[in-house]
Amino acid sequence: MQCADCRSLLDAYLDGELAEGERASVREHLAGCADCSRERAALDRASVRLQALSPRATLARGYAIVRAGDAVLRDAAGVAEGMRIEVELARGALGARVEDVRP
Repeated sequence: MQCADCRSLLDAYLDGELAEGERASVREHLAGCADCSRERAALDRASVRLQALSPRATLARGYAIVRAGDAVLRDAAGVAEGMRIEVELARGALGARVEDVRP
C-alpha cells in the first residue's frame, strides 16, 4: 500500500468502517511507515479534542439539553406554564410539561 492510499483510508480505519482486508493492509502499512503513523496519531488527538466538545460528552457529565419544539431552551423567560418540553439526557429523553416558571 502506498502512503496516499493509506492516508485516504485513515478516517475510515479510525472509525472502524473498513472491511477486514483493507483494515489489515492499513495496519500493516502503519507498522512500517513513520509518516503515516504520525498522521494517524494526529488524527487520534484531533478526534479526542473534538469528542470533548461534543454535546453528547456534556450530557455524559450530567447535564441535559432542554427543547421546546425544535428550539433549545436557554432562558426560563421564554417558557410558559403548561408548555410541553423535551429533556435529552446522556441515555434517553423525557417528555415533560412545565408546572412552574421562575425567570
